[in-house]
Amino acid sequence: MSRTLFILMYFLLVQNSNSLKLEVAMQIVVKYGETMETQCKLVDINVDEYTAEDIAWYKNGDVLSEDMYSVVNTTTSLLSLSNVTFDAEGNYSCQLNHLDQVVAIATTDIVVGRSPSIANFSCVCYNMGEMWCTWDPVDSNLPTQYVFTWRSFYYSGNLWNDCPNSITKGPNSCYFDTYTNLGSEHSMRVTSTNQLDTDNKIIAFNPDTQYTPFPPKNLQLESRTAYSILASWTPPIKNSLRYKLQYLSEWETEWSQPTDESLERTNFELFGLRPYTLYKIRVSCRPAYRLGRWSDWSDIISKKTMEAAPTEGVKLYLSREILHDNNKRDVIISWTPPPLIERNGNITMYSINVKPGNLDSIIDANNGEEYTIKGLDSYISYYVSVKAINNAGTSPPSGIYILDKTTAPGKPTITNVTSINEGTIAVSWEEPDNPNGAIINYVLSYAASPTIGGEHQQWHRITFNSSVFYFEVSNLKSFVQYEFKIQAKNNVGFGGNSHTVTEYTMEAEPTGPATNLTLRSIESNPHSLSASWIPPCLDDRNGIIRGYIIKYCPHVKNGNISGQAYPCEDQIIYEAKYTVVNPESLESSASTCHYDITNLRPNTEYAVWVLPFNNKGLGSEATNIVTRKTSEGTPGVPVNLKVQVVTSSELTIMWELPEEPNADITHYNITAIPLNNTNCRTQYLKPRVSPITFQNLCGFETYMVLASACSDSKIPTVSCGRYSSPVYVTTTIGVPGPASNVNANTDDGSVIELAWSSPKRPNGPLTGMAYQVSCWNKINTEPVSLVVDSNEANIQVDCDNINEGLPGICTVQAISAEGQDGAIVAAETQPLVCYNTEDWPYVLMTIAVILFLVLLGVLIKLFCIYATKRDINYKVPKIEPVWMEVVVRINIFVFKLS
Repeated sequence: MSRTLFILMYFLLVQNSNSLKLEVAMQIVVKYGETMETQCKLVDINVDEYTAEDIAWYKNGDVLSEDMYSVVNTTTSLLSLSNVTFDAEGNYSCQLNHLDQVVAIATTDIVVGRSPSIANFSCVCYNMGEMWCTWDPVDSNLPTQYVFTWRSFYYSGNLWNDCPNSITKGPNSCYFDTYTNLGSEHSMRVTSTNQLDTDNKIIAFNPDTQYTPFPPKNLQLESRTAYSILASWTPPIKNSLRYKLQYLSEWETEWSQPTDESLERTNFELFGLRPYTLYKIRVSCRPAYRLGRWSDWSDIISKKTMEAAPTEGVKLYLSREILHDNNKRDVIISWTPPPLIERNGNITMYSINVKPGNLDSIIDANNGEEYTIKGLDSYISYYVSVKAINNAGTSPPSGIYILDKTTAPGKPTITNVTSINEGTIAVSWEEPDNPNGAIINYVLSYAASPTIGGEHQQWHRITFNSSVFYFEVSNLKSFVQYEFKIQAKNNVGFGGNSHTVTEYTMEAEPTGPATNLTLRSIESNPHSLSASWIPPCLDDRNGIIRGYIIKYCPHVKNGNISGQAYPCEDQIIYEAKYTVVNPESLESSASTCHYDITNLRPNTEYAVWVLPFNNKGLGSEATNIVTRKTSEGTPGVPVNLKVQVVTSSELTIMWELPEEPNADITHYNITAIPLNNTNCRTQYLKPRVSPITFQNLCGFETYMVLASACSDSKIPTVSCGRYSSPVYVTTTIGVPGPASNVNANTDDGSVIELAWSSPKRPNGPLTGMAYQVSCWNKINTEPVSLVVDSNEANIQVDCDNINEGLPGICTVQAISAEGQDGAIVAAETQPLVCYNTEDWPYVLMTIAVILFLVLLGVLIKLFCIYATKRDINYKVPKIEPVWMEVVVRINIFVFKLS
């Protein structure tokens, strides 16, 4: 329950006018940390205008915040305090106010406290006779009463007895003398009571088993060595006891115990102690064979261990140096003694040693901690050591180095750098103006100068003794700028480098060819190759490249010239010279070179290599040979064109490859041109190889035969070469060709008139040529034939052998003078008719009647048109049916007659 644990309900009545009173608790006791609530009530109200809303709360005269109290009802105001602390104590009042006047008031005191308690409740017995118990009250901020009672189960059962003596051992104690000590197990109780609560603390104590002996007596110490002390003592009683020992050095703050087990003897030697150290030692005891407590500690006795040699040296310092003009100096050193804990005794002296020279000195510790070493060489390093000495020995040495005054040497001077040949440069130098000590060595450094934008190559270093001032640097690269610098070394180390001097080695013939050689054929110029290359590597130039010799030859495999393997033919190597413009400029030495090699054969593979030259000479023969074929040109002229076979209609032609093809020949143009007969056509053939045969030629005709070579290349645009010289040949006499322009006509229906022209391809002479002519109409009848030597003929056809209304068929065949029959040509006539002369009158009369009737109709039509335009009234006479029938019959008769 987190409310007021204990409230004293004394009421204070405050009398006021109108019989109005306030009621509140007179005093309230609250437990620390809990919540308290108290009410203020209006009683005996005779006036209606006052309610609990008019009540305010105060503490020690100061008004409280309104959030600390609240209205329960019209007559009650409630004050609430949570998590109460001692700060909440004070005088509180509730006050009824009206129109700035105090109508009524009631006060109360609030006290904060804790539950009662005690601490350190214990009992002791030192001699197995008298015993006593003590405790420490714990402040509760409230009046507290302490009552001690006891009981023994063997003597008084459950009955609690009062303390027999609460005076002898002072306040908060209970004393039992030898007669009241019953010697068995007791229950000891302390009852604490205040306004909040009652608390009981009970402990069990048996004076027979829990007694505490008195401390050991006569503790004595003996320093045996620098690391051990012997302790001995006298028992406090004659009973059998066990002991424990503790020690504390002057350097420590906590006691140490040499062993966890209790000791049976009355002496103990401590080992592993620090030399010359003051130790405090104490001893405690307890019963050996009965349960009991450890006694209080004995009196503390101090003893110091013996001295030992210091375990730590001094801290040594170089204070200052005093320089003299004769390169001598005085050195003042100082030091601090070893730490007290490491001195292990009293420091009496210090030992000082200087090396080199082994200068030893001993000084009294009372003379201070500083020493001057005189007459040391300024350019020699020394090692100085100091040892602390006490009565037992010396400390480890502490040392420092006294460095010599030699400083880094100055910069030597390079006096001359001269190029001796293409691989050697001579360098000479002088000693530094300020050597700052004895020079031990010189180190000459050299490296090839970097190209623009590049880095230095590896620096090479050569070491010389101090007596050398000239050296020839060999195994250098030709015509390379080298940088040289030199530095001196003394005992301190190296000084700075001299100024850098540069020099070129002399030129030598180039040792490497031009690089990245590429060849490009020129499509528009098959007689040239475009070459480009990059100058040799810098390491291979050995000088300034002045130009290049371009060597080239037609390429063959396994070529050999003068015993050397070159890919050339005909034992010929062609050369061209390329000169570099402004060879000294950086741009010229790094840019790509271009050169067009001319007067080459088209479509021919050439081997090309480029050799650089400088002022010293031409580079060695190169191995980076590049091959490239020139572009295709116009093919050459075929050779040895000739006729192999001649007939009346065929010619077989042979030829050979052009001596200079100039391209990959894909085919040939072979042409046969007739020279006499325009009816004979020119023939073209495109064979790939020789021979080839022309067919269907004219017989007895003279032909001119031509040949040209062609390629598929489109550059140049003319893909075929020139024609060869012509070859003339005449074919033999052959079979005549067919007659031409054959025409057959019939004038009277039974006579056929034939006319024709000579064959367009007579295939022989026209002199003596004849023609056989044949005509027929009726099937299965013999044709009418005749042979003529002219180009026309008339043939009378027998009407008995004519199928009227069908055309006639005639043929013409040329016959050569040698009797060879040519091709037959057929011609067709109009339909054949055999006419009867007695029927002519009837025919003519029919034609006349028809013409008359047509003319009559036309006149009638014209009259009708005229009458219409002139608006003339007319009437067409009606033809009687009998007349119409007469006209029809006349027409039928005429038709039958025809």
